[in-house]
Amino acid sequence: MFPPILVEVVSFLNGINVDISENHEDGRVNSIHDEKTVIDILEEKYGKENVIRPKVRDWWDVKLFGYVTNIKSSKFGSAADNFTSKASVVYALTDLDESEVKKHTWKQFESALKNHSNADNNRDYYILALNKVTNEVHLASLKTLAKITSNGSNLLFQIEWRRNTKPVYRTHRQAYEFLVECYKQSVRKKISAHDGFESL
Repeated sequence: MFPPILVEVVSFLNGINVDISENHEDGRVNSIHDEKTVIDILEEKYGKENVIRPKVRDWWDVKLFGYVTNIKSSKFGSAADNFTSKASVVYALTDLDESEVKKHTWKQFESALKNHSNADNNRDYYILALNKVTNEVHLASLKTLAKITSNGSNLLFQIEWRRNTKPVYRTHRQAYEFLVECYKQSVRKKISAHDGFESL
């Protein structure tokens, strides 16, 4: 189950009309503006004590009532977003303290998953996904994503938001297997793309 307060936040956002940015030709720039707009709205509604902004270039977009949260703004079309945050996966799947999950090398990332993910940590990396076309906001999390896609060019994996509007509830172990297996498939694709390099 999602935290009730986050369900309430999404219900509030769906009851208003979030102003979608169309000021730039680059949709990625517009998405950054949309993320800021959502945070500003939530801060005004719930207060700075409940809506915490990160330091520059941190691995999460906002903490809502203590819950680490990412904000995505997407047209919910067939294009997929690259998901490259090792820290968020380590946070969702391991018992490491929040201060220990950022700035992992690939070896450290894999070591953290191997050695610190046995017990259910009772936490997740939450996502507010804003549909730029309909203004609807969906609540998701890493552990409850319905569909992710491996990609050897963009580790860890990719997320197509239109296929992730309905959560899939999993145990901690099931979520680990779901996320890590897709990452492993991405690594296999990356390696296979360079087959034959030794003969150069």
